[in-house]
Amino acid sequence: TDVIKMREMGFRADYLQTGYDHAHYYETNTHRLNKIVFIANNYHHHTFAQSKLREDMVKYMYKRFPEYFEVWGQNWQNVHSDFRPTRSKDEERQIYNRSLIAINIPHINCSRYYSDRQLRAMACGCLVMSQEYPENEYEFKKGIHFDTWNNFEELGDKCWEHILNRDETMKIGKQAAEYVRNNCLWDHRMQEFITLINKYK
Repeated sequence: TDVIKMREMGFRADYLQTGYDHAHYYETNTHRLNKIVFIANNYHHHTFAQSKLREDMVKYMYKRFPEYFEVWGQNWQNVHSDFRPTRSKDEERQIYNRSLIAINIPHINCSRYYSDRQLRAMACGCLVMSQEYPENEYEFKKGIHFDTWNNFEELGDKCWEHILNRDETMKIGKQAAEYVRNNCLWDHRMQEFITLINKYK
């Protein structure tokens, strides 16, 4: 979205997507529990455009899935008492590898944007349930690499469906892990960066 705006103002602009660290995030083929996780830090609900939405999602998911949902990260005490901080990248990898579903909500919702949280979860073989964002089909295919939702009720309904269809859910997670490993490493982004530099020489 920012690139489009800058181009409209006459600037030369392109978008370089984020990547992830494959040395820490990968699938370990451990047993997956029927867990739905959200790993993210919480900030004051006015800090970012979607901070309050993230808080409301956590409240909704704890209410609907008290036995399945877990939130990991910092500063959730004012939203829910049952949260755990993550202490390392390796611990985050372990959480994703023993979970079936990972929820993704970025701080902002604009065209093609997602945080590396989405890639880290996909790399670990989790089915990512991402908030719908514009042009997500540019890089990923729904039902093959991930799934999306537009509101909390749809998120909850789809999570139930994915839990009830574990085999298909795990298949999507494996496909996602292979896809990001082959397309979304920082090595790939650096090659794209070189292409952008050469484009504007």
